Amino acid sequence: MSKWLQFIVLIQFSDIGHATNSQIIDVIAVEYPPFTSSSIKHGGILFELLHKVTTNEKLQWSPFIVPPSRAEQLISSNNWCASFYPITRENISFEQYKLSDELVKLGLFRGKLESEFQWSNLDELQGKSISLLRTSEKSAFAQQFISAGLKVVFVENVDIALKMLLKQRVDYAFGDKDAVSRSTLSTREKEKLQFSKNILLEMQVSIFINPDCNISLREDLLINKQ
Repeated sequence: MSKWLQFIVLIQFSDIGHATNSQIIDVIAVEYPPFTSSSIKHGGILFELLHKVTTNEKLQWSPFIVPPSRAEQLISSNNWCASFYPITRENISFEQYKLSDELVKLGLFRGKLESEFQWSNLDELQGKSISLLRTSEKSAFAQQFISAGLKVVFVENVDIALKMLLKQRVDYAFGDKDAVSRSTLSTREKEKLQFSKNILLEMQVSIFINPDCNISLREDLLINKQ
C-alpha cells in the first residue's frame, strides 16, 4: 500500500499513563494563503474549518502543501487520502464534505479600466496571456483557456500571478474575488487591478476524501459522492 494511503499511528500518553491511538492524515493542498499555506500556523483557514467540523478526536489532519502538478499526480495515481485540491477527473472516486456555507468565487483580474470587465465567451480574449496556478496543460481547467486561444503562463501562487499582471507580463490573472485584498501588494498596487464581472467558478468550501481510506466525517456535511 502507498505510504500516503497508510495512516500514521501516534501513541499519545495521558497524565495517568493511558495510551490513545491517533490517525494522522496528510491533506493535499497547494500554496494559496490564507486558505492553505505552509507559512501559516495550522495550515490556513481551511484547516481551521476542518478541525472545527471534526468530531472524531482520533483524527489529526496534517497539511501536505505541494505544487498543483504534484497534487494532480498524487490524486490521479490514487496516492492520497484527503485533499483540498479539487478532484476534476471523472474516473477518481471521492466523497466531498462541506466545511462552510460560504462560496469562493473565482474569475480573472486585469489592469483596472473604467469599463466593466466582462465577456460573452472566452474566445473574445483570444491572443491574450493569462497566469494560472501550475497544473497539467491537459487538465480541463487549463484547456478551457488554451482552447479559447489564450497563452497560459503557469505560476506557483496567486501573489506571483498578480505581480506579473502589474508588470504587464500577462494580460490576465486567475484567482478568487478576494485575492487582491489578501495579497502582499501595496494599497496603490491593489487599486490598479480589477476583478471580472464574469464568475468562472463558484467553489464550495469543502474537502475531498478518498473512500479507500475509510475516513468518517459527519454525514450531514456530505455534499457529493463519486
